[in-house]
Amino acid sequence: MTTTDLYRYNKQWRYDRSHGLTRRVPSEPAAAHVDQLSTAGLSLRGIAELAGLTPGVISNIRARKQALIQRTTETAILAVQPSNIYDRTLKEGFVPNIGGRRRIQALLAIGWRHQDISVWIGSPSSNALHQVGDWISKAKHDAIVTAYNEHWNQRGPSDKTVRWAKKLGYAPPLAWDDDKIDDPTAMPQGLDLLTRTTSPTEQRLEDLEHLLDTGAGYDELLSRLDVTRNTLDQTIHRAGRYRPRSPPRNPHRHPKEPSSMTTNQPIVGLDLSLASTGIAIDHTHGQIITSRVRSTGKAGATWDQRAQRLRKLAQDIAAHAPNGALVIVEGPSYASSGAGTHDRAGLWWMVYQQLHAKACTIIPVSPAQRMKYATGKGGGKDAGKDAVLAAAIRTYPHLDITGNDIADAVIFLAIGRRLTGQPMEASLPKARLDALAKIELPAMRLEA
Repeated sequence: MTTTDLYRYNKQWRYDRSHGLTRRVPSEPAAAHVDQLSTAGLSLRGIAELAGLTPGVISNIRARKQALIQRTTETAILAVQPSNIYDRTLKEGFVPNIGGRRRIQALLAIGWRHQDISVWIGSPSSNALHQVGDWISKAKHDAIVTAYNEHWNQRGPSDKTVRWAKKLGYAPPLAWDDDKIDDPTAMPQGLDLLTRTTSPTEQRLEDLEHLLDTGAGYDELLSRLDVTRNTLDQTIHRAGRYRPRSPPRNPHRHPKEPSSMTTNQPIVGLDLSLASTGIAIDHTHGQIITSRVRSTGKAGATWDQRAQRLRKLAQDIAAHAPNGALVIVEGPSYASSGAGTHDRAGLWWMVYQQLHAKACTIIPVSPAQRMKYATGKGGGKDAGKDAVLAAAIRTYPHLDITGNDIADAVIFLAIGRRLTGQPMEASLPKARLDALAKIELPAMRLEA
């Protein structure tokens, strides 16, 4: 502190003292306000960000570890209100998901489909709508808000979605005021909302058609329609639709062969990684969703901790694949070495087993085949990770390819599309198509 700073501090201190102001105040009012904010759904990290303080300061105040705090600290905390959580600048921070869910429901209520909304927000909207928990990232919330603001006053293309959303009691945009849609205590206005009961056969058929159109897998159909396996199978048969095979109840005791390849399966490209798995999914043969599943290991982790991490990571990755999907996954790299090789091999087989249990058709593609399909070369400096990334961005400019993991996943997806006769590219050089020659394929089965 310079002499000038010290002079100013002392002068301000004398002024404050002459007016009965103290620099330190009791912490209880601030602690009580933090309690109220936490009850309203704000995390300590979120409160700290909005108040311009550290999470440790907020935690200590809430725990009543100090009787006095700086007056400026108290002022900053008391200024934070529950509605301010949506003003967070940290995109990786979390905000309540109720506003995002209501906006997705409102768009569905006016005929926009999940496949439309997913493209706008850059991730599966059905996941945001049905995920467990009360929080989503600020970045995803902002993407949903942007999509909602751009389409709330436009009718969507699907009357079926309108009827389905009405049965579920989803409120349309006109039922919400902009300043109330994020308020958990607010209710939609001007509606006689319907409570959904067990659907008769025709209604169940209509619901089934909608869910299949959005790429729902077998387990999701069972949950959303609230029916038994036999009833679901009969309903699918009546609809004349492709039946996503039910996974065996005990895949370890009764293993089944995965389903054959069809032209109407959802297609998934997987670039498996312990740190960041790239995923590209095509539910509709045209609208492609990319995403990542991230995980961070700990130095010195025990064997049990490593095993637990692999189990959770495998579950999170396999959950992205619809039942009965065609999954193109990078095969093992037998030349790899290093500390993580053992764990990567374990993850590969755990994901394979879970996909097998979901009756997916799994086609491993070697790293050399991936490189050759992307660049025309199966190895060397011209076919490395960055070369594949550049080739993917150049070949698929309409996709948001933001890293090597997504680029590899898109290449695997493109291989799957070409194998089912629906290529993503208008044409490819023979050198790149030669990558398909040594891929081991299952039997081909065509269904309308």
